[in-house]
Amino acid sequence: SSSSSSSSETGTSSLFERCLTAAPVSSHDAYLTVRNYHHATVHRRALINLQVEPHTIVVCRNAQESLESLRQLFEAFGYPGQQRSPTFIFMRPSACDLDALLTLLAAGSAYPGSVFLLRSDTDATCLQGLTEACRSRANNPLSFCLISLLASLPAAIILNSEVLLCNGQDVQSATPEEFEIGLRKALKLAWSTATLDSEIDDYPVGIDDNTIGKDGSMESALWKEWLKKQELQKLVRCEQGVTRLDGSMPRPALSEAEMFVARAREH
Repeated sequence: SSSSSSSSETGTSSLFERCLTAAPVSSHDAYLTVRNYHHATVHRRALINLQVEPHTIVVCRNAQESLESLRQLFEAFGYPGQQRSPTFIFMRPSACDLDALLTLLAAGSAYPGSVFLLRSDTDATCLQGLTEACRSRANNPLSFCLISLLASLPAAIILNSEVLLCNGQDVQSATPEEFEIGLRKALKLAWSTATLDSEIDDYPVGIDDNTIGKDGSMESALWKEWLKKQELQKLVRCEQGVTRLDGSMPRPALSEAEMFVARAREH
């Protein structure tokens, strides 16, 4: 009933507060975050279609988070659950330290409509660090739970039917064909479930330095054509601290900033 739902929400929000403020997170709370996150997001597919209200701020983080960085982030933009707080998308949860990852899981279970975690690179160093952190707390089974959960996170978000956000490989050099093949594999479903024209056999292949203009014009034209076919306006890809934006501009934008901020526009 409504009373049980309210008490559940209170419980998950208080768990988020404990994780954010009481490091190290206790073993009990650690397993509770995994359980709660699973129950809050079990219905999610590999590709999330996310609709946000006009003027909503969307904060995407491409950083190796710590508790301190999360506190600074939420102090700057507003804590999840607060009035007019933004939608948060965390692109690299596998690169977080242990307590930061548990805090993000607690936030995602308490506020599943405004905190999203995407499947990121399976960097062996990051996963080894996570395993060692669990081992240092005499809690090896927790590392297995977390690594399994990280591997099952959604692979991409389509924001307001216009912007595709995901992690990728070789974001500075991959062709549209290579990107789409990799995304299909990550999604484990037909791309046509998300977009209409999904043929992947008509891209120019074998593009080399002589084919792409010095200003990147040929490459930019290929991505513009790909976005047009998918009925998208922009593509945002992250890879270990590098963010690339493809869209209508003459050449792609690259950034090593830890986050990018967007505001949903009115249609």
